[in-house]
Amino acid sequence: MPDQTAKRMFTLQGMLKYKPPGNMSDPSSFRQDLVTGSKPVIHSILHWLLQRITELKKRAYLARFLVKLEVPAEFPQGGVITDTDHQLFQAKQKLQRSQQQLKDLRQAAADSKPESVPRVSKTFRMM
Repeated sequence: MPDQTAKRMFTLQGMLKYKPPGNMSDPSSFRQDLVTGSKPVIHSILHWLLQRITELKKRAYLARFLVKLEVPAEFPQGGVITDTDHQLFQAKQKLQRSQQQLKDLRQAAADSKPESVPRVSKTFRMM
């Protein structure tokens, strides 16, 4: 059970692109300290998470859809599985492009000046 929890924590850290601080650069000792619940390690992770909470929420949301699915070796790796994997890859690329377009549109809207946006006149009358 602790091994599964540790694996999930390491996977999440990878998805969120967490890099341990310079003084914790040894991966094996960092992992061991994380599994045992070392306070300095836990505090550094929480500090990093809380500083970037808005960015990380978006990254965690998108990661659910963009993570690579591993097909177990006992399944044949051809035909339907290959076709489905290719369709999934294309859908992921489309999602990434759509998210980038949305980000660009939001940035453009935020950068535009309110006076440059045309106002709708209230010339409509009820009959």
